[in-house]
Formats: sequence, C-alpha cells, structure tokens
Amino acid sequence: MAHCIAIIGKDGSPLFFQVSGTDKEKALELETFVDCSLDIVDEKINQRKIQELYLGPLINNYNYKSFGFITNTHIKFVLVTDIFNTSLTDQDIRAIFKKLHTAFCNVLHDPFYVPGDPIKSKYMSRFVTELLRR
Repeated sequence: MAHCIAIIGKDGSPLFFQVSGTDKEKALELETFVDCSLDIVDEKINQRKIQELYLGPLINNYNYKSFGFITNTHIKFVLVTDIFNTSLTDQDIRAIFKKLHTAFCNVLHDPFYVPGDPIKSKYMSRFVTELLRR
C-alpha cells in the first residue's frame, strides 16, 4: 500500500504532498521521511551515469520505504510505501511514476497554473488519491 506521494521542485520547494488517510501525526512522520529521502535523491542524481529517470528504492526504516523519480527538468517525485508491501513490484512502481509524470504534465498545461507554485489542482488531488488507494 502506498502511503504518500510528494512532488518537489527543482529548488527543493514542495509542490505537492498528499498522504493517504487523515492522521496528522502520520502526515508529519511521512513528511520527515520524504525529507530524508530527498537527501538520497540528491546523492543518486550526482552519481548516476545513465539518464534514467527512475531512481529506484531510496531509503527505508521500520515502517516505510521510498522510491524516487526525477524529470528532465529536475522535478523530483517520491513515493512512500509500507515496508512490508511485497505486492508492488519494480515495474508497478515505474508505472505509477509514469502515470504521475503524465498527470504532472497535464497540470503544467493548465493556463492558470504558474510553474514553481504549489499545485492546488482538484484533478491532481483526485488522481493521487486513486494512486494511493491501489
């Protein structure tokens, strides 16, 4: 089960952050976990030799594990799942990121969205809610 999806701008500012459920303590814990994952994203970006957008597994702790994806414009996507989730394969994670990237591109085509501002799109919220339910 996926717990959280975050989209981070190229300057490190959060563009979108959504958690499954409404537990505020869990949301704060996941936000901290995403911040730790971003450190690993930066390391992987500096080390990668191939221009692969999918960064793979980033970090895990006793509850969660995270996966990363970066766009050509250095927008970072982080997906946080349950540490014990064995149903999501690497191909499933890649497919989720591909769908998320497509949804992000659709948001960018919105004439009322200013690139770099936080995403407040109902379309994106509904889309991510569906991804988190799977």
